Amino acid sequence: MGTTMTSIGYFCYDTIDIISNQRGSELWELMVHHALTITFFGTSIIRRMNIGYLMLALIVEINSVFLHLRKLLHQYNIPRENLIVRLTMMINIITFLIFRFGLLIYGSMAIFRDGERAGSYFHIFLSYILVPTVWIINIVLFYRLLYTDFLKKRKTK
Repeated sequence: MGTTMTSIGYFCYDTIDIISNQRGSELWELMVHHALTITFFGTSIIRRMNIGYLMLALIVEINSVFLHLRKLLHQYNIPRENLIVRLTMMINIITFLIFRFGLLIYGSMAIFRDGERAGSYFHIFLSYILVPTVWIINIVLFYRLLYTDFLKKRKTK
């Protein structure tokens, strides 16, 4: 339970940081993602249900380490040709596939298989709001990563 409460604190802090520092289209996607996550975590804690799924959902944060590292390397203007940058981009894509999409596939199947155990309103929230929204956000984010790091043509100086 302590880990879950800490996670809610992290998402609240990150939401405030995003509002303070983020600009552009990513702002809304991240805000929706954080709002849904805080709602899911908070409701589960209050109801004392689905704690195992919450802990499993935190595995996604393994990929977040590489997303943040990638962003830091970019902010410090470390060239893309640098071995650390290239390695970070590759590990980021691999962990994205494993920990975001893999967990989302597993979680989606679990919700549709066992969702009624969560209660009817919560099951509706999970099945028709949370899961589809997270799928859309992750697909868009994955495309942006692939495009920016591997598909976009770089201008030569």
